[in-house]
Amino acid sequence: MTQDRHIPPVAAWLGYGGLIPFFAGALACWLGGDAGEMALVALRAYGAAILAFLGGVPWGFAARDGVVGAGERLIVGVVPALIAWLTLLVPPAVGLWVLLAAFIALYAWDHGRNLAAAPAWFARLRAHLTVGVAAALVLALAA
Repeated sequence: MTQDRHIPPVAAWLGYGGLIPFFAGALACWLGGDAGEMALVALRAYGAAILAFLGGVPWGFAARDGVVGAGERLIVGVVPALIAWLTLLVPPAVGLWVLLAAFIALYAWDHGRNLAAAPAWFARLRAHLTVGVAAALVLALAA
């Protein structure tokens, strides 16, 4: 891991800003009724989109590093999109549980395989965002 721990401002704004829909959706789930149900569906859809987006991280490392370990990284890079799609086909609450597990599992895999080679700021940001996403999903599931 490189030593630069300062998160670039654009990455910080985009990353932390990306948590706003997670927390807004999670809080809206507490409204109950039709509004709460709509928030649950919207939160699940946003979570699915972000999980699919994170599948690009292993692909980026595979492209950077070449053939060494590329097969595993490319496969793992596709799995989040498939899981995200599946979360849209199950009841919303089930989808949120699957998303919660998938975000944590993908972070754990990246932490073990990729983040040591990333700039320190990226690993730090990724950890913060994963904790934020997990907290928002738990908040929604508790509604």
